[in-house]
Amino acid sequence: MLTDSTTTPDYVTLQRGDAFTRLRSRSRRYLTAMTAAFLASVAVTLAVPGSLGLLFAVGLTVLPALLSTLPLWYAHRRLDPVAQRVRAAYPTPRDS
Repeated sequence: MLTDSTTTPDYVTLQRGDAFTRLRSRSRRYLTAMTAAFLASVAVTLAVPGSLGLLFAVGLTVLPALLSTLPLWYAHRRLDPVAQRVRAAYPTPRDS
């Protein structure tokens, strides 16, 4: 859906489209879940006393690696195909 001869996409239509709405929804759900997982792990680490708490704290050193790897995997598998369909449906001058 182009609005004029300069190939400017109709961004309102794009944002209301099913594919874009699904893309935003998936992204929000995933980021909310990852944020909750991180905050829960920090809360558990602070709440557990003694050596078990230390074990959780050591586990937190692995968590940043997971939190940086899992979003890339998720985006590649779930978000990128939808984003490519949206880009194909709404070309911009940069794409040509």
